[in-house]
Amino acid sequence: YEVKSELENLSLRFRSPKEYVRIENQVNQFMDEESDDIARFCGPINEILSQNGICAKVYPKFRSPYSMWRKMQSSGKNFRQLEFKHVLNMEFEEKSEFSEKNQALEIYSLVTDIYKEKPGSLNNYIDSPKENGYQSLHFKVRCNKGLWVEIHISSRRMEYNSRMGCIAERATG
Repeated sequence: YEVKSELENLSLRFRSPKEYVRIENQVNQFMDEESDDIARFCGPINEILSQNGICAKVYPKFRSPYSMWRKMQSSGKNFRQLEFKHVLNMEFEEKSEFSEKNQALEIYSLVTDIYKEKPGSLNNYIDSPKENGYQSLHFKVRCNKGLWVEIHISSRRMEYNSRMGCIAERATG
C-alpha cells in the first residue's frame, strides 16, 4: 500500500506539478491549522486510555496529495469542502490475556463514551479483513468543532502487517 501510494503521488507530481504543489501546500497548511484542535481532541482519549491501563499511540494520519486530488476529482469539491482530510490512528500494545478484537472493542467503547458516534459508521475489518489482509476497527465520532472524525483502531501487529504486507507473513512465519 505504501509503495502504491508513493507511486500515485509521484505520478501526480510529474504529470501535474503545479497542481501537486498546490495541494501539498494546502495539506501542509491544514496540518498546521488543525494541530491544536487535534491535540485537544486527543487529550481526553489519551487520558481515558491511561486510566484504563491501555498503552496506545494516538496520532493523526493526513491523506496524501494524490488521495486529496482523487477525492476532489470524484466529488467536484475543492480542498476546503472535503471531509476526512485525516484519520486518527490508535495503535495499541497487545495484551496476551485478551484477543486483539476484544482490546480494540474496549478502546472503541471508551472513545464512544466520550464522543458521540456517527450512526452506522462502524466497520469491522478485524473479523473481515480487506483482500490485502488489512485489519482494523473503523468508526466516526463528532469532534469539538461539530465535524466527524474517522478513527482507526489497530494493534501493533495489525499495523506492522499493514505496512509490510505479504513480507510480514514471511518474516513471522
